[in-house]
Amino acid sequence: MSQYTLYGRSETGSDVVEYLFHEFNIDYNFIHVDEINVKTNQEILRHNPLGRVPMIKLSNGQYMIESMNIVYHLVDKAGQLVPKSNSIERDKFNQFMSFLSSSVYPIILLIYHPDHYTSKNSESDLIRKAEEIINTYLKFIDTSMNKYLCGNYITAADYYLYMLLTWLDEDGYLSGYEKINSFFNKMSKNQTILAVKRIQSEREKK
Repeated sequence: MSQYTLYGRSETGSDVVEYLFHEFNIDYNFIHVDEINVKTNQEILRHNPLGRVPMIKLSNGQYMIESMNIVYHLVDKAGQLVPKSNSIERDKFNQFMSFLSSSVYPIILLIYHPDHYTSKNSESDLIRKAEEIINTYLKFIDTSMNKYLCGNYITAADYYLYMLLTWLDEDGYLSGYEKINSFFNKMSKNQTILAVKRIQSEREKK
């Protein structure tokens, strides 16, 4: 019996959950939820009233939403991909996880889904302002980054960052950020990420 069920879809916040499932060798069922179904399916909305992915179901029947919350649940349970408590690296981990989930992720949504937040006439202005902000955020990340976000070893925050960067890379937003591009290229060869991408590709063929 699988330990978890993941309700999600590829190229969304579900990706980081799959990365961690693979890293921790966790068996899971995947249920694809499209953008319409997640907002209209009453069974899903009963457990996930915000109407967005990812959502996981634990073996005890508990449901959990919000990607950062799920990341913390998984790393705390596994005791891996997270710095030791009461360390400088743990403070950095907490800082970057908060920053990525509460600042970077929402700005990306403004860029790619302005219609969810403003009227048609204001979309271009919203996108322009969001692009200014994302560049400020990327500069902060680029300046702060070592080999990885929290130092010289990989953590779950790096998988979270990579997920966000894949969306921005498609439209050239990463251009000019040397450390970010070095990080992105390195993570693109990460065996966990490559394995999950293969799994996702096979799912899409079915």
